[in-house]
Amino acid sequence: MSKITVLSPITNVKASVINYLKLQWVPCFAHSLQLAIKKTLNNAPASITTSIATCKTFVNKFNRSTKLYDELRKIQNQVEEEELLLINDVPTKWNSTYLLLFRLTQLKSSILELAKNRPDWIP
Repeated sequence: MSKITVLSPITNVKASVINYLKLQWVPCFAHSLQLAIKKTLNNAPASITTSIATCKTFVNKFNRSTKLYDELRKIQNQVEEEELLLINDVPTKWNSTYLLLFRLTQLKSSILELAKNRPDWIP
């Protein structure tokens, strides 16, 4: 029975595993899936990429302003919503685009309330 190892699909590591260690190569499914999703998002229609870019800009604006975060926390307490922070998209972090979008949907009511109170703060 041969040994099996699971690694991320990095070319030089893969070559070493196959050629020198004589192990069977099994790429990491989660990493391969994430690469496929990122590639698909990069080739998505303009409406999707524009929407995602707007969401990233929105979250980045909050990350640079403690005043915005303070206002968001106040609104979360007023509407009795769990006090959650926004999640930033990080290219090296798996699922970060999904987590960014999911968190925005979780905080939708607070963000809409913030937009009513401070429309100049919303991109």
